[in-house]
Amino acid sequence: MAKKNYFYFILIIISGFFLSGCGNTRFLAPGQELYTGAEIIIDAEEKIPNESALQNELDNVLRPDPNTTILGLRPNLWIYNIVGEPRKQTGGFRRWVRKNMGEAPVLLSEVSPQSNIRLLQNRLESNGYFDPELSFDIIRKNQRASVNYKIEINSPYLIKHVAFPKGDAALEKSIRDISGKSLIKPGKPYNLEVFIEERRRIDEHLKNAGFFYFNPDFLIFRVDTTVGTREVNVFVDLKRDMPNNGRRIYQFRNIYVDTDFSLDAVDAELALTDTIAIDGLFILSRTQDIDASVFQRTV
Repeated sequence: MAKKNYFYFILIIISGFFLSGCGNTRFLAPGQELYTGAEIIIDAEEKIPNESALQNELDNVLRPDPNTTILGLRPNLWIYNIVGEPRKQTGGFRRWVRKNMGEAPVLLSEVSPQSNIRLLQNRLESNGYFDPELSFDIIRKNQRASVNYKIEINSPYLIKHVAFPKGDAALEKSIRDISGKSLIKPGKPYNLEVFIEERRRIDEHLKNAGFFYFNPDFLIFRVDTTVGTREVNVFVDLKRDMPNNGRRIYQFRNIYVDTDFSLDAVDAELALTDTIAIDGLFILSRTQDIDASVFQRTV
């Protein structure tokens, strides 16, 4: 009997899968429109570098996502609609099915094309397209609606020159020492992600050089877009108001090795029985004699 009921349940789900393509809008209230998604149309004068990657990046910023589709159908939305409103405030089969198998309808009223335009423009500028023209159209038919975003762009801005901090201070010198391995290279398109990675690279180098309190937020990138035809000059600089300890080089003074260290309170209270100091290395022991030569070779 259980197998028979299970068969009927699967049959209902499969039937709903094929019926979901045409029946979802009948559950909408008057004036409501089901949002079916968006299309981004890029119109460029020249070939776009890595166009498919840019297209995917732009698609991913659009909000909200429409209801899930499978072969052009929306079975999750159909399940949500056909199950109906749960009668119980909490628990119950309908509520479980809606929550775990269904999707509430995504309506056009939840979409803000103007907000998406701003997100698209921000992402385009992050990829070096500083002067895009964007517009949108809403396509409506039978209580369904989609949005077409049209983008007109020229070729991305290229990096013409990169300048690093000047000055004789240790911090500025340390940054210039690794400028030859910079990720920001002349001739390459402007890309914000590359700038973020460059900041991390410089910060890691400075930490290893002893600038313990340096913070990557102390680095700034100034971009001049007025230098030529679709080119930028990049200036890597330091914030003027960064704290003094961010400029200071820290060094190890003394190193202490506790051979009997323990988190146990009783062991921690034992008095030191032996201490040896060798070239700034202090070897501490509470319970036994120690061979300093072992630590000289390993610490």
